[in-house]
Parts: sequence; structure tokens; C-alpha cells
Amino acid sequence: MNFKRLERLLLTSLLIISLCCCSNTTPNTHKAPNNTHISTDSGNNSGVKAIYDKEKSIKENITAYIKNMTLEEKVGQMIMAEKDYITVQDVKTYSIGSVFAQGGSAPEENNPDGWRKMIRTYKNAAKESRLSIPLLFAVDAVHGNNNMKDTVIYPHNIALGATRNGKLAREIGAAVADELNSIGVDWTFSPCVAVSNDIRWGRDYECFSETSDLVTMMATPFITSLQEKGIIACAKHYVADGAVEFGSGTNGLLDRGNTNISTEELKDKYISVYKDAVKAGVKTIMVSYSSVKGRKNHSERDLIEYKLKQDIGFQGVVISDYEGVEYLDGNSLYIKVVNAVNAGIDVLMEGKRWKESYKCLLEAASEKRQDINMDR
Repeated sequence: MNFKRLERLLLTSLLIISLCCCSNTTPNTHKAPNNTHISTDSGNNSGVKAIYDKEKSIKENITAYIKNMTLEEKVGQMIMAEKDYITVQDVKTYSIGSVFAQGGSAPEENNPDGWRKMIRTYKNAAKESRLSIPLLFAVDAVHGNNNMKDTVIYPHNIALGATRNGKLAREIGAAVADELNSIGVDWTFSPCVAVSNDIRWGRDYECFSETSDLVTMMATPFITSLQEKGIIACAKHYVADGAVEFGSGTNGLLDRGNTNISTEELKDKYISVYKDAVKAGVKTIMVSYSSVKGRKNHSERDLIEYKLKQDIGFQGVVISDYEGVEYLDGNSLYIKVVNAVNAGIDVLMEGKRWKESYKCLLEAASEKRQDINMDR
């Protein structure tokens, strides 16, 4: 198990409580948040010594957690499961790190109270797990929390980009953060920083612009305002999802297609917006379903591990798109999971097959599989 990867996940989990209490300040990364407490007398915590120490630094606390975690608990932190496919008992049993609501997914009582109750149930379950590691709840609030009834819906990125008004983007980000905070959401899969290359692309409306500089001008303040108010931002979809060739994607169109451009254009026009997002402090980045020169991004180590993490220096969490790992080449889910994680993906966003992905990851970690291309 890569401890650096686990450190990033635990850092995100342990900081979130302090982040949610911040309104216009940067969280203290030197000392642990004083308002966080890990219970030792609830659920199945009996006999487990309290690990979290508010007097120690975040780094010291993370080291203590890693030392005390089982391999199963470490793997559980790398799984994000859709809420309709996971129970509160599963959260406790598997030490799940995060749960999300996909587009159109909502509690039966689809109002702020209903959302708060649902999210609290999952988070309380995490507190009752052996080590009480805080659970993160995520939604796809790309232009407001559109899963919830009667919420404020803002214009899509294509309209916001036309304003060329970064201050407006910042104000919208702050307003979205307020709504998410009010119901207990920690993480939103936004903003989309795709650079549009073809107006025939079905997701062209998610792009601020066809110009990378304008994308950065709008995305950076949006990221900053979300995270200043304690909501984890996520730049997506890495990388060049807006540059795919017509006819190469799903159903012969553009979506999830292939990008065939020069290394220089990839770097200067498409990777550059992620470099700017990293400079702005974005905490998470989501990988695209699409491919670059025929190789799917979810399994491309050069793009994730080398270009994003090493060259750009991204220290946050890289997450797959929804069930994105399942679209990779390979004769089994095991191969796909191993290839994706070895390429640099930290969190697997999964639906009904999350337990299978968990088992594959656990088996691979037990075997310390390092090879990328294997037949199994």
C-alpha cells in the first residue's frame, strides 16, 4: 500500500471538519483542528485507544492512524460508493472513506432536512467504525446542488464563461458552498475545467471556454471560494476531454472519445488549466473517461502519476469518474482496478460493484502487485 496515497486521503478526511468551520480563512495545516473528536466508546470501538490527538499536528495524527490501520481499513478508505448501493452497516464494516449521490439521486424526503438526515446517518456510521475515521459525502453540484428540490440553479459554465467575470464565478462558488454546507456535504465534483474544442460535443455546455486562459480565469475563483468555505473542489475531467475527435466516442460521437493531438498542444492548452487549478489549491482532480492517443486516461500512468503528480506537483486526491475503471481494457475487473490504481488513481468512485472493486484492490494490495499490464 502506498503510504503517500493514504496520507492524502486521511489528510482530506481529518481536515474537513476544520475546513467546514472556516468562512474566509485558510485552514491551519500545522495543528489538528480543536473541534474534532474521535469517540472510543461507540459502536464497535470497544477497547480501541483514542488515536486522534488535537494537541498534535495533522502529520502526526495521520502517521498514528496509518500505524494502527489494518490493510482492509486502508483499502476501504480508497472506495467511494454511490449511496443507493451501500448501507450504513457497510460503511462500518468496510471502513468506507466516502459516499456520494450521483446525478438524480436523492433521499426520499428531498429537501434540506431529508438530505441532512441521510448524510448524518452515513457519517455517524463511520464514527462507529473501529477507528472512527470521518466519512466524506460528495455530490455533483456543477451549477448548484441540482439533486435537491427548490435549490438555486445557476447557469452552466458556457454561459458563465461568456460573462468573462471571474468575480461572478467566485460569488456563485461561495453561494453553492453555503447551500452544500447547510446539508452536510463535504465535496463537490466541480468545477469542470474542460477546454472546448468542438461545439458538436454533447458536453460543450460544461466548458467555460475554448480558450484555456478564460477557463482558468473563471475556474480559479470558483475553486477558491468553494474551499474557503470548507467545500472540497474537484477539477475535472483530466485531461483533454473537450479535445476528443468527432466519431471516436460513444455511439460514434464525441463523448468519451479519443484525443489525438501533439504533446505540446496537450501541455499548453489542456494540462495547463490543471496546473493553474493546482496553483489555486484545488484538493481533488477527477480523471476523464476519454483517451489520449488511444490509451484511456484512467490507466495512463504517464498522465496521472508523472505529468500531474510529479511534474505539476499535485499533492491532493485523484478520483476516478463514476465507474470509470470498469471501462478499461482487461479480461477482469481485477486487471482494471490494478492498472487504474498503479496509474495514480487514489479513490475509486463505484456503483453497484463497489464490493467487487474493494475485493480486487484488497487482493492486489496483499500481493503488492506493481505490474501494469498483466493477464489474469
